[in-house]
Amino acid sequence: VVVAAVLVACALPGIRLPSGPALLSNNDRIHVDGDSKYVWMALVVIAVYFAGATSVWSFLERIGNDAGIGQSSIGLALSIAKVAGVAGALTAHYVGDRYGSRAPHIFALGLMLLSMFVLWSATSPFHYAFGAGAFEYAWTIAAVFQIAHVARMDRTKGLIVLTPAALTLGGVIGPALAGQIITTQGFAGLFAMVSLTTIAATVGIVYLNIRASVDNLGYDNSVTNVGHLSDPPK
Repeated sequence: VVVAAVLVACALPGIRLPSGPALLSNNDRIHVDGDSKYVWMALVVIAVYFAGATSVWSFLERIGNDAGIGQSSIGLALSIAKVAGVAGALTAHYVGDRYGSRAPHIFALGLMLLSMFVLWSATSPFHYAFGAGAFEYAWTIAAVFQIAHVARMDRTKGLIVLTPAALTLGGVIGPALAGQIITTQGFAGLFAMVSLTTIAATVGIVYLNIRASVDNLGYDNSVTNVGHLSDPPK
């Protein structure tokens, strides 16, 4: 809790960084203020999402040990998972806006749920490596699109700098909570918790996109061009 409070305190000065719309008209400024509330909510969504993702990653070795996987196989699986994470980021870049802004999140959610089931029921190094790699691949894709949404919604360009703080905050809270859950409910409880946070984050980011579009705040929620984050919202 103390570490989380310190991180938030350190991130707050970022709000005062120079923002883009300093010379906007009053009407445009109203839209910017409206956008800001969605950006703040998106940052909360990112923190919740990352809390779940880091919970699994922090105990991934323990999950392998519990499944009877050897140390060498666990090490290889973790390396494969990191390579899969890079592949996930490259996939997000390649996909861009081809399938709109919601489909990638739904795909990532389905793959993450599948990967956690595989990890939970893993009985061989292959299953364990597949589950770890699929999990890393999926959550990286979702994370890229989540951050892209924040960048596109944030007209001030002063709130996007809080994204690392949101990620770190989730990384602080998630493993600590996961440790308590594992102690009382085992890994089944961990996967249940992460499933809930992942579903909640996916629903949250999709909802924010819909609301931003309905409220006509200048963010086209049908397009999230990951490869061109500097483009102004349409």
